[in-house]
Amino acid sequence: MTKTWTIEYEGLAYPVTLTYKRIRNINFRLSRDGKSLKVSAPYGTSLLYLNKKVGEYFPKLKRKLVYEPSSSGDEVYLFGEKETIGGFSSWDEKKKTQFLKTKLVSYLQGQVLAEEKLLAVRRPYEVRVRNMRSRYGVNSLKTHRVTFALELVHYAPEIIDSVIVHELSHDFERNHGPRFYAIVYAHCPDYKKLYACLRKHRYAHE
Repeated sequence: MTKTWTIEYEGLAYPVTLTYKRIRNINFRLSRDGKSLKVSAPYGTSLLYLNKKVGEYFPKLKRKLVYEPSSSGDEVYLFGEKETIGGFSSWDEKKKTQFLKTKLVSYLQGQVLAEEKLLAVRRPYEVRVRNMRSRYGVNSLKTHRVTFALELVHYAPEIIDSVIVHELSHDFERNHGPRFYAIVYAHCPDYKKLYACLRKHRYAHE
């Protein structure tokens, strides 16, 4: 069961999506662009109470969302390193997207294949890249395709690799349960730290 409403903050309206689940605690998740909020709550939690909690937590979440942009002028983060790309600031969005997509696809094609061999994935996946606002990767059982967020091109290779391992682990376990994370951590022991880099927009892993 899901419900939606908006919250006003500093003169702007932000959509809130609530999903009731069989969980014990309320979870808040601000989108990567800071423009929407997802809430997970135990069944039976009143909307009045949740609205109050959203009002309390939203400003705190927004204040934490302060990070260095992936590009500034002609400087662009590529695989965790800041590089100067001549004329980048004057390119239109289509050209920028194509440039970044080409870079990321080139990396993924080799790395996904390497990780598939390490995980003993039974059938190689087709790899795609597209803009995604709320996810870093999607493993489609129907199409046997793994799609990665274009944003990953800005992050260090080991951070990208953690997302690859996450998505390929779904070849064995579809849900995010203990068995799933046992596979993830077996192949990526630093997964928790690397995932934190994604959430905090730390492009380089130190």
